[in-house]
Amino acid sequence: MPYDEEDDHFTCPNGKHLIHSYDRKVKTDNGYPVKKSYYVCESCAGCPYREQCFKGQYENRKIALSKTMRRQKKEAEERISTPKGILLRMNRSIQVEGVFGVLKQDYGFRRFLTRGKRNNETRLFILAVAFNIQKLCSRIANGRFGKALFELKAA
Repeated sequence: MPYDEEDDHFTCPNGKHLIHSYDRKVKTDNGYPVKKSYYVCESCAGCPYREQCFKGQYENRKIALSKTMRRQKKEAEERISTPKGILLRMNRSIQVEGVFGVLKQDYGFRRFLTRGKRNNETRLFILAVAFNIQKLCSRIANGRFGKALFELKAA
């Protein structure tokens, strides 16, 4: 649904406005506090689009929006669509995704055998350190220490 920042409302496919109703502070799954704004439709009674856009227990359509997250997402999308952002994304796919392939195929690491988030984070940290030490040793042995592993590629 399109959002009008100036008037602070959403517009549904039927042309009705979802007006700002209230704000609430919530915590995300990782404990980060977020202020969410809630918007409620004027009236969904008799709307031909109700089945497509409404899946709730309330009479009218309700949307929760974090304005901070929306702004940060917009800024991030603008950054990654610049020429430099495109180059960085291309190189990330070359460099980072390959690491997961090496860990899975060469190291045989397919799943965590420990339980709990903390144990698995520790296990992944040890794996990352081992991978980086191996990469450092390889670069020293090949005389590439102090040089960039990959140059930025042109799109």
